[in-house]
Amino acid sequence: MRLRDPALEFLASLPQFHLSKHGDYVIHLGTGTVVRRVVSPVDGPQLNLRWPGQSADVQVEVPVDTYVRYQQYEAERLGHPTGETPSLLEGLLRELGIVDPPVTPPAPTNHS
Repeated sequence: MRLRDPALEFLASLPQFHLSKHGDYVIHLGTGTVVRRVVSPVDGPQLNLRWPGQSADVQVEVPVDTYVRYQQYEAERLGHPTGETPSLLEGLLRELGIVDPPVTPPAPTNHS
């Protein structure tokens, strides 16, 4: 079954998250943070974060790429095998229109 949002689908593949019954948010199992996708025409793809005890008037939104990269790092620290995860992450970022610029190695220098 394809989930409604590729960012939530990626997060649900990591061991620290649980997908809601309807697939419209994930819950971070360690903190209880509820993560939902939001659309921001100004800021681009964002995730809304709500955690237990958070004041109702506080809205926390973070860029999708920043959050999913960090959570991938956390999954690696938990010992989650990441063989396919990097390619899934890059596919997600391409699908969302977030593509890192290619890394160009510096030109070799000859100091003879």
